[in-house]
Amino acid sequence: MFKMQMLGRFLVLLVAGLLTVGMAGCSNEETETVASTGGMAVIDLNEIAKQTGRDTEITEAIRQHEAKLNQQLLDMQAQAKQQFDDQKAQVELRPALSAEDEQARQAELDRYEKQLNGQLAQAQAEAKRSALAYRQTLAKKFRDDVKKVAREAASDLGTTTILIKQDFLLSVDPTIDITDTVATRMASRPANPKR
Repeated sequence: MFKMQMLGRFLVLLVAGLLTVGMAGCSNEETETVASTGGMAVIDLNEIAKQTGRDTEITEAIRQHEAKLNQQLLDMQAQAKQQFDDQKAQVELRPALSAEDEQARQAELDRYEKQLNGQLAQAQAEAKRSALAYRQTLAKKFRDDVKKVAREAASDLGTTTILIKQDFLLSVDPTIDITDTVATRMASRPANPKR
């Protein structure tokens, strides 16, 4: 059903959703460095999540949500099996006087089973949509939380642009990396990823 490997996809979505965040940024030394780089700062979302413990909180929230969805699907599957068994018992109570009657009974059961399987497939698709929407909600909340704090940190630096550290950035000057500052500030604020 749902795998924890989705966390990796979640973090990729999170990073992709934050390619550039207009922001403004810490100490006088950092202000001079940022000013010399064109007023740009860099943050590493994965590192911020790790340092603040939000990665663990988000992973656990996703795990709990998916466990709840999986249990609902298991309950629905058991209910569908019971409905099929009840329908089968009713059909088998009718006498089959000929081979045609037996074929008709089997065709009726096949149609009913197909209908139940269709309902289960729809429920599984809805559960997947729900899980994805929940992960996206958590990603957006984290992104919004980072955005607020990163804007403050960038403002302290006098910068207006913040980039998200990604693979396509071949090299980043550590003096413009405000990841630790953002993580420290975020860690001092309460967070609830289940919102």
